[in-house]
Amino acid sequence: MTVKSKYLRLSVTNQCNLSCYYCHNEGQNRNKAYLLTPEDISFLVQQSIDLGFNKIKLTGGEPLLRNDIISIISNISENFSDDFSMITNGVLLSKYVHELKQAGLKRLNVSLQTINRNVFEKNISKNSENIDLIIKGIDKAIETGYTDLKLNFVYHSEASKEDFDDIIQFAAKRKLTVVLLPILLKNPREYDKKLFAGDICNEILTDKIEKRTDYTDEGGIKKSLLYLYNGAKILIRLNELADIKPFSECEFCKKKFECREGIFSIRVLSDGCLLPCLEEGLKKIDMKDIIINRKDAEFKRIINSLIYENKVI
Repeated sequence: MTVKSKYLRLSVTNQCNLSCYYCHNEGQNRNKAYLLTPEDISFLVQQSIDLGFNKIKLTGGEPLLRNDIISIISNISENFSDDFSMITNGVLLSKYVHELKQAGLKRLNVSLQTINRNVFEKNISKNSENIDLIIKGIDKAIETGYTDLKLNFVYHSEASKEDFDDIIQFAAKRKLTVVLLPILLKNPREYDKKLFAGDICNEILTDKIEKRTDYTDEGGIKKSLLYLYNGAKILIRLNELADIKPFSECEFCKKKFECREGIFSIRVLSDGCLLPCLEEGLKKIDMKDIIINRKDAEFKRIINSLIYENKVI
């Protein structure tokens, strides 16, 4: 038997202060529901550590909307010394970044789709002043010591190209890496391109690459680190879950040939549900009662049923 995933992707809230049209919100809706407490989160993280997980990413919604986010991070970092990161939209980052660093958060990904105010108002938020807050947060994070900060950019159509050029110039000035992602919309607009991540490289980067390094990460995902002539770095996946088919159910999934999720993680949502995938292959598993009542053996049994299988990926 081979462990198929050692990556825990943990949503700490389903709420957000932006409205990015392409956001899948980790498969959650924004209805008010039970929210895992810091103690609940500490329990499920410890169980995951016991199972050998070595990568934890906090997601949302927007994690910094939680007024107890520093406690959550501090509790995790006390017991976890491996790859620990968080995705944020950056609006509140300048306010919290020093505390995040002190609490033990090792890495940051900031979603940055555009620095064009008109595009921002159309696709992200009607308040384009948030762009200034995001840029301030990124710069303050770099000053605080987050030199490995990554910018997440979602490619959705040819209309993305101008924004992407702006973002790679922005990244080059700050010596940052841009993570280039395909769109995952359930209902894309007419002009949205449903490209695989590897195809995006050929679509918009062919004349910009100075050097390319291909590798396979610990989760078995093939990636490429592209060094551009302007000094920016681009990180891109070369395969998707459509290639790997991590679950036996993937063989029967209607979306198996177009799955662009790309991340094989154990995804726990802010209400305690476990969501194995963002498509149609596997349904949510309600683990709230297990987490709240600290049923460690049952928690591990369910996770083991997902991450172990008789095939190597």
